Amino acid sequence: MPVERTNQGWDAGLLDTAMLVLCRPLDRVRRRCLQALMPLIDALLGHRENRVALTGCVIILASLVMSLMLPLWQLALGPILFGTLHILADFRYCVVRPGFHRRWPVVLCCGAPLVAMMCGQGLDIGLLAVAFAFALANGPLWKRITGLGMVSAAGMLVAEYGFFADVFFAHFHNVVAVLLWWVWRVRLGKVHWAVLGMYLGVWLGLLGGAFDGLYFALASSGWGPEGQSMAYYAGFLGFGQTGMEAVRWVLAFAMAQSVHYWFWLRMVPEDDRKQYTPRSFTASWKALRQDMGTVFLWLTLLAALGTAAWAVVDLLAAREGYLRIVRFHGILELAAAALLWVEGRERLLDITATAR
Repeated sequence: MPVERTNQGWDAGLLDTAMLVLCRPLDRVRRRCLQALMPLIDALLGHRENRVALTGCVIILASLVMSLMLPLWQLALGPILFGTLHILADFRYCVVRPGFHRRWPVVLCCGAPLVAMMCGQGLDIGLLAVAFAFALANGPLWKRITGLGMVSAAGMLVAEYGFFADVFFAHFHNVVAVLLWWVWRVRLGKVHWAVLGMYLGVWLGLLGGAFDGLYFALASSGWGPEGQSMAYYAGFLGFGQTGMEAVRWVLAFAMAQSVHYWFWLRMVPEDDRKQYTPRSFTASWKALRQDMGTVFLWLTLLAALGTAAWAVVDLLAAREGYLRIVRFHGILELAAAALLWVEGRERLLDITATAR
């Protein structure tokens, strides 16, 4: 499991040196850009709530534009480019930052169903991780019983609806990152509602056909990698519908998946740390190294490079292989959400109080 220390061997020095060589010139460029734009962005630099809200709105709008212009490339390349990094963020913020990795009953009982999902087991087995999270959480009994009841109901729905339950979960898990970001920190204002409102509005707009005209005008359904047509994605993500109804579900998923990635990679990190000003690339790397440990970061790097190399050879196979292996991560997020809900705001306050 991840550890909150760094190894001092050659592997730590090699990775650390390489990352610092990469981060330092980026920090110089960043510093010059901030100096040049200071009159325009001074208020944002010192006001995290506004800066994060603006970032969230930009992420949602950019994801919408991509879903209308290049949805097939967005769906094909998103997991390859950002998937492994967002899995790293999942472990960091869902496991390490709350300190769940130090609670071995939670690690073992919740981890076993997740490993089973990696090995090919279905959503019904994965839900056991959420059930164990509720059972082992330190909090009010009524919350734990309520949570176990919800998991039981979900399990029955999975058994009843099978394929459609998997489709629903594929769509629903994209929302979890947004909800966890929403509750991650005590909000000092109301600007975060703009992010939530824009996300809901864009999602409903895509499903309701508000953006159909733009989609047809761009003729984006013909722009995609070989073997990954709109019909290919609609066959799974469209809930068995046909025509434009299925396409709308695909577009909504493409948008939401991109938002999901960037909320874990950008929004949650911004709200997790104590300081209000943005952190440099070098400081971000050092904090990541301290949280996750060198071994975990080496494994992440190798996994990312391996996925990229696989995609160069066969993009479709790489995407499907990646998604098959990491199906567990949606359940991991739900298990973390279960623990955080039962253990209450105090747990989140503990996280942000110890943030660097």
